[in-house]
Amino acid sequence: MASEFLSVWENVNSPEYELNAANLGAISPHLLHLGKQYLHPVTGARDTLLLSGDTVFKVVDSGVHRLFRVNTDIQFRPVDLLDTGSSLTPGTDYHIYIVTNSGTTANLVVSKNSTYPDGATAENSRRIGGFHTLCADIGALQTGTHSLYGFMARDILPQSCWDLLNRPRTCEPQGMVLDPKTKTWIDIYLQSGTGENTKSVYQGTVTNTRSWDQHQEDLFAVGKRMLHDNEFTSAAWGTIPYRNVMGSVNPVTTGGKVNTDGMRIVSNIGCEDMAGCFWQWIGQDTFTGYSDSGAWGDANPTDQGKHYSRINAVVAGGDWGDAADAGARCRHAGDARSDAYGAHGSRGCSDGLCVL
Repeated sequence: MASEFLSVWENVNSPEYELNAANLGAISPHLLHLGKQYLHPVTGARDTLLLSGDTVFKVVDSGVHRLFRVNTDIQFRPVDLLDTGSSLTPGTDYHIYIVTNSGTTANLVVSKNSTYPDGATAENSRRIGGFHTLCADIGALQTGTHSLYGFMARDILPQSCWDLLNRPRTCEPQGMVLDPKTKTWIDIYLQSGTGENTKSVYQGTVTNTRSWDQHQEDLFAVGKRMLHDNEFTSAAWGTIPYRNVMGSVNPVTTGGKVNTDGMRIVSNIGCEDMAGCFWQWIGQDTFTGYSDSGAWGDANPTDQGKHYSRINAVVAGGDWGDAADAGARCRHAGDARSDAYGAHGSRGCSDGLCVL
């Protein structure tokens, strides 16, 4: 594909680009497709996306503002538009760019780079969307009613498709999927890393042995928060209940796991490791206390205030030894928010930028 976009306006001194009524109609809005999502998965085509017609983007190249429009719907296979390589990589974020060819045309390029594609520059390109690929085969390793039944590694996760309007409100969309039921963007993978290095990535080392407060602070360092109770249940739906991870031992890393029956541990929207892998701390506004001792104790981490009595937080999903309890509705409230256990991790999320 080449020259999918045609220039409709630029700020240069030519009569056809004067700021008259006709041109102002082309300029505004300059990146909206009727104010709605414009990048979509294509049902039944797990390697194909659709870009809505009448979408207009601005690219500022060397100080010159140019607007480019695609007039009709375009279906494209991202693998055909890669800046490097000839196949998609499992469990990977890809970014879609508009790249100018000249003053009058532009085309789409797909790249692993989150800044600009190989062979382009920050000035002659603009990131307009992206997606994440499935990390490991599902095929028949799930129930026939599962939304991702038949999907294979490298396929595009439908709910991971994002654009400039349909994306998380407070963080980068990498490693996330949209839950259409709660309008919340959910991390595909359990948390790995801490602080500003907190990530949702395939085969990351699961961050554990941290308190509720530490996980909370890790997530807000990257513009995320913990899932609320209803968000966890919805995001985990489709994960096979009452089963834990194969081997019943600490899975250590994120994504691609199967349970003790050899079935994939993945939810309908594509969230990995939701049940039977690690307990996951849940964000909440109220807590429970076991003790009525009336004693003040140090929080974990310390130096930002103390806890009165023992304050417990909820964990969800079940860990690698909890086959009998695991599932989307599985909860446990016996651990203090200051506790830190090897079987406890967390997962981030963000409200959506737009309500679709």
